[in-house]
Amino acid sequence: MGLTTGAVAGLATITPAAGYVGPVPAIAIGAVGAAACYYAGIAARKIKRFDDAFGVTATHGVGGLAGMLMVGIFAQNRINPAGLATANGSPINGLISGDGSLLWHQTLAVLAVIGLTAALTYGLGIIIRATIGLRATTEQEDLGLGGMFADTVGPAPLEFADTVGPAPLEQAPMGKAAA
Repeated sequence: MGLTTGAVAGLATITPAAGYVGPVPAIAIGAVGAAACYYAGIAARKIKRFDDAFGVTATHGVGGLAGMLMVGIFAQNRINPAGLATANGSPINGLISGDGSLLWHQTLAVLAVIGLTAALTYGLGIIIRATIGLRATTEQEDLGLGGMFADTVGPAPLEFADTVGPAPLEQAPMGKAAA
């Protein structure tokens, strides 16, 4: 799972910069993003009330935000002149190419994304807590969340697993055809 998560983290990080950087900066962005996501996952696991079993927040959230910031560092107008120009046509580059204004704008965008995401998540959390609750009870977890709704949705997962799929083929002895 670690290798796969690292690959996804690198992809999530390079996505915001995909049309604005060359291959070498893309590798650097992917490597920095994978490391940032790895350490964010470690930090998230230390927070007892933070429930992120698959590391989605660390992988996609931190990776996407890091990628947004790295656009402001590594972007090159020569890679995508149409996408990196001001309204009057002046070229925009990242910090490495001598222009720090894009990094400032990307930082403002990251802060806006964090603020909007936090506000919407908090609002949805209030609604969910008031209606169905945010967490399963200990009894529900002990029963197993997959089997918890077996009576209302369909057969329990283990009962269903025995009936799924084609019947196994009979093996005929060597040299004889199967009946």
